Amino acid sequence: GDVDGLRPGDLVSCGGSTANHSEIVAVPKNLVAPVPASVPLEHAAFTTLGAIALQGVRQANVQLGEKVAVIGLGLVGLMTVQILKAAGARVFGIDVAPDKLDLGRKLGCARNALANDEMLDEKILEFTDGYGVDATIITAASQSNGPVEQAAEITREKGTIVVVGLTKMDLPREPFYLKELDLRLSRSYGPGRYDKRYEDEGLDYPFSYVRFTEKRNMISFLELLESGQVRLDPLITHRFPVEEALNAYELLQGVRKEAYLGIVLEYGRKMEAIPRRIEFRSRPLDRGKIVVSVIGAGNYARANLLPYLRDHSEVALGTVCTKSGITATTVAERFKIEAADSDIDAAMKEADAVLIATRHDEHAAYVIKALGLGKAVFVEKPVAITAQQLDEVRQCLESSEPNSGAAAGYHNGESSGPDSVGPSLMVGFNRRFALPTEMVKSHFEPVRGPKQVCIRVNAGPIPPGHWIQDPKVGGGRLIGEGCHFVDLAVALCGSLVKNVSAFAVDLPGKDPASRDSFTIALEMSDGSVASIFYSSIGDQGLAKERIEVYGGGRVAVIDDFRRVEMWQGGKRKTKSWSSQDKGQKAQIDAWVRGIQIGHAPIPLEQILNVHAACFAALRCIETGKVISV
Repeated sequence: GDVDGLRPGDLVSCGGSTANHSEIVAVPKNLVAPVPASVPLEHAAFTTLGAIALQGVRQANVQLGEKVAVIGLGLVGLMTVQILKAAGARVFGIDVAPDKLDLGRKLGCARNALANDEMLDEKILEFTDGYGVDATIITAASQSNGPVEQAAEITREKGTIVVVGLTKMDLPREPFYLKELDLRLSRSYGPGRYDKRYEDEGLDYPFSYVRFTEKRNMISFLELLESGQVRLDPLITHRFPVEEALNAYELLQGVRKEAYLGIVLEYGRKMEAIPRRIEFRSRPLDRGKIVVSVIGAGNYARANLLPYLRDHSEVALGTVCTKSGITATTVAERFKIEAADSDIDAAMKEADAVLIATRHDEHAAYVIKALGLGKAVFVEKPVAITAQQLDEVRQCLESSEPNSGAAAGYHNGESSGPDSVGPSLMVGFNRRFALPTEMVKSHFEPVRGPKQVCIRVNAGPIPPGHWIQDPKVGGGRLIGEGCHFVDLAVALCGSLVKNVSAFAVDLPGKDPASRDSFTIALEMSDGSVASIFYSSIGDQGLAKERIEVYGGGRVAVIDDFRRVEMWQGGKRKTKSWSSQDKGQKAQIDAWVRGIQIGHAPIPLEQILNVHAACFAALRCIETGKVISV
């Protein structure tokens, strides 16, 4: 069907960081432009560079009949020359290389000169009837201040200088002041660039107010190619099969001493021949192993989950799916995964269990999909970032009856293949599985009364633009990270959350969901209470986490998961570790063992209660009221 006006098989040009040299890519809709039928694909491949040139011309606000200098006749500069000519301007080209001047004349320069020409100023005055050019566009890349100083000399009073290329910009005050010059920078290929909402989320700017965005600049450049007003054949100096791409990069890096402008990589393989799946090794004959497919493999998963799954004697890693094909193949090779695939449905269906470690906003949908297929699921926290998502997961859980032993389709004993594995849900609340936590729980095992738990987290800041801070993607730090500590409080108290009170540091301009310094008070069903102090505004010299537990005349302290102190009868016992143990390996072991014996490591009611308590804390911050869970 249609996707924003495009149909399967349509040829498109695309830009942005996702438009890489891969046979299959996923590109946001605002960075995709349809290619006219008469435009060759090797020309359409230059669209983003063309949009950069076009945006530089737009920044110069060139009028019909004006005279414009272009400093730097490289690939972008020569496209700029042609766009200016199409706009009705007369162009004076400047470069350090004579061959570039020759090509500039062929493509539209009315006059040109070498950058070091002693008569350059006189030639510019002759070209402009003594006034200087109306605008100068700098497309040169230079570590010297020469292009900026030269532009100031040749541009008329109240003229415009636009910097497109990466050049030094120590502005000489006198010519800019005396001429009252207008200096402008051109930001890549147009409005929308670096705006996450535009580029990633597809939020377009109103046509009436932003006539030319990134995408609309891309479309305009393709139209210039279609009309023949911009010619690219003279600019393409090299073509390489993609198998010889390293030669192209050696050319760019100067390893090969050849002059070049446009370089094209050619793909000979047809779409129908492109594999969606890459097999690295055959599946083990021992079907007694639990085959796990991996959906998402970011830094955390690679450091704290996949090493333990790879080394687990009862697990075979079947398939990995990631947004980047390069990441998928790299991860598959590193962690001995059998295949990399672009089809998530297929990866889930062939597995006994599924590990979900994508960004937070995708967790709930993938959990529901995997549970619906009858799989044992491990999802990194949180399982949901909205109350609605949590309700949808809850409904799916109720229909599949997971986390309930043999009734959920478990085989009581050793696993004998996929038929013995039923739907279940495990969330990556690793701290409850850490050895320090287990020691503290054992210390309080004889205590039957309520407890007090105090959790202090010196989390430190993360940038406002980080995806975790985005309520729509990461859920904010209370949901995305605070849930860890609500779960730890539940595990230490051995009771569900009953009521929640919460407050957040009110930093200006912060959405309640993205406030990242907060205090949560939890009242448990058994009368226990817990407080979570989570701060992003402290000094990082202080250890990150400290947990204190009180009850029945006993005290225990976990100091950053490196040291435990346990007090009873005025006597202290201590245990220290040389490195942190936050329970990542233990949680993987517990998940695998739970699949084998039909016993989920975390009771389902606790998983749901912890998430509900986090959403209640957010509502409390917004309303100032105590919220019942």
